[in-house]
Amino acid sequence: MRLTRTALLACLLATLPACKKDEARDPGSTAKPAPKATTAPPSAPAVATATAEAPAPEPAVAEPTNEPSAAAPKPGAAGTAYLGVSGTGLVRVDGGKAKTLLEHKYPINDIVVDHRGVVYAAAIGGAWSIAGDKVTSLPEAGRSTYHRHLAIAPDGTLWTLDHETAFRWDRKAWTEVPKSTFEGQLMNDIAVDRAGRVWVATTDHLWRFDGKSWTKLDSKFAGTKKPYFRTIVAAPSGEVYTSSIEGVFVYEGDAWQKVRIKGSSSILTPDEIAISADGRMATSSGMDDVAIRPPAGDLRRLALKKTGAKVRQADVMAVDGSGRTWLRTDNGVVILDGDGKLVQQWTPGTVAGITGKIETIAVVGNGPTLPTLTDAARGTVTGKVVMKGKPIAGAAVEICTSPASMIMFEKTPCTGSSVAFTGVTAKDGTFKIAGVPVGSYGFAVKPKRTWFVSSWGLEECCTTLENGQEYDIGSINLEKLE
Repeated sequence: MRLTRTALLACLLATLPACKKDEARDPGSTAKPAPKATTAPPSAPAVATATAEAPAPEPAVAEPTNEPSAAAPKPGAAGTAYLGVSGTGLVRVDGGKAKTLLEHKYPINDIVVDHRGVVYAAAIGGAWSIAGDKVTSLPEAGRSTYHRHLAIAPDGTLWTLDHETAFRWDRKAWTEVPKSTFEGQLMNDIAVDRAGRVWVATTDHLWRFDGKSWTKLDSKFAGTKKPYFRTIVAAPSGEVYTSSIEGVFVYEGDAWQKVRIKGSSSILTPDEIAISADGRMATSSGMDDVAIRPPAGDLRRLALKKTGAKVRQADVMAVDGSGRTWLRTDNGVVILDGDGKLVQQWTPGTVAGITGKIETIAVVGNGPTLPTLTDAARGTVTGKVVMKGKPIAGAAVEICTSPASMIMFEKTPCTGSSVAFTGVTAKDGTFKIAGVPVGSYGFAVKPKRTWFVSSWGLEECCTTLENGQEYDIGSINLEKLE
């Protein structure tokens, strides 16, 4: 799945050196790095306003390869969940147990599973296929090593997006769609429908590839010239859903219709949609509520705090075949049943083998047998706040999973977090915060009147924390005092 808006803004706006690219951290910093983790489709309906040719070949059933397959679970049997865990990589949950399949230090951006059960995952640095326990690194797609979004065609063809280009992998080679095809707009999401047509959502338009050419669709249905399309999802039954600032829309019967969400006043801009094989649907806006829909009926808004889940922010990731909705949150994974009742919450460190922040989730079939939860290990986090090598005394320090950027928080960067810990630096600039559970965290520091946020590089500080252990993050270097 995707880099959260909060994390992205924090990284763009924070003024600490730690919010720079991981390898380009301030050379004056002594902060310790994160622990190293070990059939041709039918013709498109006539709704186009313009057409652009692209050199992508017509979809066709891929030829057999020597790549091993992993059969999907039988109907009625328990399935599998795949998690992108920050600082760890790709983790599989199966039979109530978690196992790391791919070690990678950067967050997994997206995960998809093809009709053979082969898993594809992408992150900064590349893309991989996983069949069973075998992990295969895919070749570089031309100049791009940053696949943000993935989609699988019915024939097993993999489509990917970076910020400005689409790519096609036929299990042999990559084909690139020129960025001029999409008029240089920011690429937000990609999907492939049951007929094999490829759909791309850019900021202000939707595009569709019918096997021969890309078509820019008429977006008047969104009711604004600047819809800011966020997500596009192909339902197993054939419909296509998209979200924009005006709500959720469905393409069915050659026309777009707005999807009604009961009690949706607070879900203003849904940016995640998930649909199961039997038509169950869930959507979210990254806040503390979601909307769910049974196989027949309307989407119904659900406030997560009323379920007993301890979260402040949540994104819908998947709806499995047993009707459960899987949410990535600021406090682990939340799983709801078909009626929206809380089934389980995996707070950090309560599932053996998962200690980092979960960024994306893909669920196969009916989903896995859920694990038995345990108490999270707790230890003490220590560090030092300095500026130009001099210690800063009396600075407030906050630790939480996703400290907000300076333009977003109300009182402090961790005000909106479900779990937060605080401390104050001593005369020598050191701080010590006890009782911190194992997990991924960001840091915020206020030396005087202004908070400085660091959510890059230090968030993996505590994924190896053991009971009673003291973990020293090293020095946090400030560039100025305010």
